[in-house]
Amino acid sequence: MVRLSFPSLARPLVFGLALWTAALVAIEAQVISGRFVSEFHIYAEATWAWWQGAEIYEDGINGFLYLPSSAVLFTPWAYLPPCWAMPCGA
Repeated sequence: MVRLSFPSLARPLVFGLALWTAALVAIEAQVISGRFVSEFHIYAEATWAWWQGAEIYEDGINGFLYLPSSAVLFTPWAYLPPCWAMPCGA
């Protein structure tokens, strides 16, 4: 049985964690700066409409633009209170 040593896994792990940290810092910088725009309400409305059997698509290019499976996958987040899902006042 071949066992990988820790040093061989350390470099990719550190690189991956550095990328993840950079992405989180960039997101937080946008939120703190006030330039954060959330489309949470569009996804939440489409999710609840899908579960109720209603139409989830609107005319034009605004609104929910994804496959119905996206509404299903968004269901756990649709249960979140608005202030938890996006910054209050956004």
